[in-house]
Amino acid sequence: MAMTRTHKILLGVAAGLCLLFGSLAYATYHVVARHGMLAIDVTEKTPGGARIKLLVPGVLVNLGLSLVPTVMPPDERERLSEELARFEPLLAAVVDELEKAPDMVFVEVEDGHERVTIAKRDGHLVIDVETDREDVRVAVPVESVRATWEHVLAPVS
Repeated sequence: MAMTRTHKILLGVAAGLCLLFGSLAYATYHVVARHGMLAIDVTEKTPGGARIKLLVPGVLVNLGLSLVPTVMPPDERERLSEELARFEPLLAAVVDELEKAPDMVFVEVEDGHERVTIAKRDGHLVIDVETDREDVRVAVPVESVRATWEHVLAPVS
């Protein structure tokens, strides 16, 4: 049976939509893979304790950070810039080295039943806090650490 003109048009539209949605899915995957995910995980260890797990694409974190200087009062932005100006070379070097560093533990402190670890894992700065009452994990994409430096700590006038 031969396809009618209507069927050919519908097939063309369906193919176009598949191509469009496939491209959109690939672009979304690429953006999330490049920018990583900010992950916050809080678990209360009490009976019936809450668990909060929040995942935010790093690109949204960076976008939000880029808006901070625009909403910060000019006098506050100027004060912050002046206070941090003397630390600028050090902070820039720390961010550069953090990006280059292999996965490693930077700080690990244990005191009784409490433990804090700061490490770099899989392109994220990871802060783990474990206590008798709760576990807290925050994983920030290293790229978002740079965005923080560029957009918040060194706001442009």
